[in-house]
Amino acid sequence: NERDTTAQFKIVFIEMRKTSFGAVRTSLDRSNLSEEYIRHFIQSNETASQLFARTHVEPLRTGVPFIDRRCALVPGRGVEICGPAGSGKTETLLMAAVTCVLPQEHRGVHYGGNAGSVLFYDLDGKFDMLRFMQILEGRVVLAHSQAQLRRQHINHEALTAEIFEVCLERLSVVRCTSSFEFLASLKVIHKNLSAKQDQTAVRLILVDSIGAFYWSDRSARSTPLSNGSGGDKLPNHGVGFRCLH
Repeated sequence: NERDTTAQFKIVFIEMRKTSFGAVRTSLDRSNLSEEYIRHFIQSNETASQLFARTHVEPLRTGVPFIDRRCALVPGRGVEICGPAGSGKTETLLMAAVTCVLPQEHRGVHYGGNAGSVLFYDLDGKFDMLRFMQILEGRVVLAHSQAQLRRQHINHEALTAEIFEVCLERLSVVRCTSSFEFLASLKVIHKNLSAKQDQTAVRLILVDSIGAFYWSDRSARSTPLSNGSGGDKLPNHGVGFRCLH
């Protein structure tokens, strides 16, 4: 009955207190725990549907198949891409940047982008604006060909120029030449993000590459090389990535 159920709630509550705080108290007066207090204690804060609505975030598409299939990008998650020189790490970041700045749909044409801004930290000095535009143009031309703009009597050149302008306004490139500059830029990153909130929210932050200043910083500290062998051996890793939670 209802009284037995309330008594069970009281006992469970007392045991929880003992377990949580490690207290051995046998003089606790159970009558002090009113039924109203017990009901308030066990009452849920939100339903499962409310929890899902609050925590569910649509993953960010990067346009890179092996990342989109295996590692959903949500706020607070990072992906580290590693590989030897020439394996396509910077190219992967450029593809992700293009997908982010492209609109999802514009004037009836589906571009499949995220309509978000990108903050690109160029630490290696390898950011190639020409290559970025080539990837962007390829995505735009493909979308226009699938939409068959000629049959819809839409000016292809004018729409392409419009898309280019929108996408370039969403791209911010920060070039750093030392670890100090990189750390200083991270220190004020919240100002850059706040400034973008009035336009388009920054949805992707890219760093190329995180180890750019390792050897310059090491030489500045005059750290001796290991075992006196003339240098550290760098492992020949294959191309890969991992999610950083």
